[in-house]
Amino acid sequence: MATLYVHIPFCKKACHYCNFHFSTSLKNKEELIDALCIELKHKKEFVGVDETITSIYFGGGTPSILSTTELDKIINIISKNYHVESSAEFTIECNPDDINDDLLKHYSSAGVNRLSIGVQSFDDMDLLVLNRSHAAQQAIDAINQAASHGFKSLTIDLMYGLPNQTKSKWLKNLELASALPINHISCYNLTVEEKTALRKLIQDKKIASTEEIESAEQFEILMEWASEQGFEHYEISNFARNGNYSQHNSAYWRGSKYIGVGPSAHSFDGFSNRYYNIANNAEYIRNIKSGDGYYEIEALEEHSIYNEYVLTRLRTIWGINAEELKSRFGKLKEEYFLKNIDAFVKDGHITYDGSKYCLSNSGKLIADHISSELFLFS
Repeated sequence: MATLYVHIPFCKKACHYCNFHFSTSLKNKEELIDALCIELKHKKEFVGVDETITSIYFGGGTPSILSTTELDKIINIISKNYHVESSAEFTIECNPDDINDDLLKHYSSAGVNRLSIGVQSFDDMDLLVLNRSHAAQQAIDAINQAASHGFKSLTIDLMYGLPNQTKSKWLKNLELASALPINHISCYNLTVEEKTALRKLIQDKKIASTEEIESAEQFEILMEWASEQGFEHYEISNFARNGNYSQHNSAYWRGSKYIGVGPSAHSFDGFSNRYYNIANNAEYIRNIKSGDGYYEIEALEEHSIYNEYVLTRLRTIWGINAEELKSRFGKLKEEYFLKNIDAFVKDGHITYDGSKYCLSNSGKLIADHISSELFLFS
């Protein structure tokens, strides 16, 4: 089994916080989609003869910027070259201002069964700081509109730790989300990345950054709210009602094989090799068309595979099973893990139920630190 990710590297405008690969120029969109379709044909070799695709995810960038004709072209190539399970999760990321009745009807007819709507905030001042292309009410309307078209699997993104975002403003965001027909929510702590407009605004003291302690307090508010609203905290940044986990992202966290197409996309063979596509639209198009190399291969060392296993599993409700760790990485790595995690169990940051080790709520606040203490470096 494998999952398929399609990266659409175009946006109408650049969000101030974003460091993903994208372009606001659409002049080579048609050429890029042609190149992407060629790559889809190439990458079918990554999938075994009897292997199926269990989920498809269009991310970006802004996939909802695609015309219905462009979307159909990509879907047609996928259906002709891959065996997609009939029950596969098919997600498209959408900006609220792109959603309309015609688009929703087309998504439904094309087999899309899950929408990820990039809200980020229900506060117009926050959206202005982030340079988002929609207003708060547009987001609310888009979510309700999608539900009215029969989309039962709806997820939204929200961000906390935003400049000038108080705890009360953050709680108001969550309360607005409570009233919406969603069964999944992803909440991310704002990270001020290098070479972004937000970094420059903060450096020039035009806006103030949020203190780490304030972000931690907002995360605690989020965990309490999620529990009260019946959302299961199944991964550090992800919450689901009634078991509606993201099947696509869950496959990443479980270390399954995934195929990524498009500029900057990554692939993983499920064992030890990762593939990194060129993160440049023009170069990607040129190399795909000429038959030149368009990706690099990294052969992961065993300690790196172990570290990724620890990092991703510990972030989830599935946690780390010591016996599974031993069977995959050997007795010495199991002993190293048990020795180093013991202190976190004793201080309550890690829970152990007799079979698996998981982060407690206090542990989720320092998840990266805990993982780093469990890492191997050679």
